[in-house]
Parts: sequence; C-alpha cells; structure tokens
Amino acid sequence: MLPAILISLTLRWSPSAVNLGNTPPKSTLSVFVDSLHPLPPLPIPTLSLSPYLQCVRHRESSDNYAWGYPTGTGDGGGAFQFERPTWDSVEPDSLYGNASALIQDQAAEALFARDGRSPWISDGC
Repeated sequence: MLPAILISLTLRWSPSAVNLGNTPPKSTLSVFVDSLHPLPPLPIPTLSLSPYLQCVRHRESSDNYAWGYPTGTGDGGGAFQFERPTWDSVEPDSLYGNASALIQDQAAEALFARDGRSPWISDGC
C-alpha cells in the first residue's frame, strides 16, 4: 500500500480572452502542486481488549490485522486467525477476509464471551 500524501494545491481561474458571437466565455482552471507532504499513519480503530485477548492477538499474528497474514499454522485469517466456520458463527454479516480491525476485535470479544478460552487454548495466554 502506498503512503497517504497530502497535496497542497493553488487554484487559479481566468476567463478566456476568446468570445465568439453568442458563445459563453471559456474559462481555464489551472492547478499547481505546491508541495507534497506524507501524512502520518492513521490509528487503527480497535476495542480496548482484555489482557487475555491482547495476548491471543499477539501470539496469533504479532498484532497484525491483515487477512492472509502467513502464520504457517493453518487456514485462519486476521489478527486472531479466525477460521471461516468460527468467523461465520460470530460475524455472519461481515465478509470473511475483509473485516476491519474493529470488526475483528468485536468478533474476538463475541467468541470469547460465548466459548471462553477454548478457541485459543494452545496459545499459552
């Protein structure tokens, strides 16, 4: 992904000197790029997770919310390495593989509330 760039612009408008008959005057809009400034990264909106789920997230993905993050441990995805059937059981309206950090945290909270530590029992948290 490319970094976000803030572009500072100067806009200048000038009517065209040409006006033939009944045609409205033409106008020109000139855009000049004054400067380019990298924007600071936006914070990822997340929930304030319990220490247990923070540990799970770190052990499952090193706190990486990207889907398809290669952990080498199975078919899971996202920060909590959800497998598809588990994901669908807690977030049926959200697209597996495209959920934001906030949705992933909400799904983890819902799964933890329902099943306790059993989905992540081997994480050692």
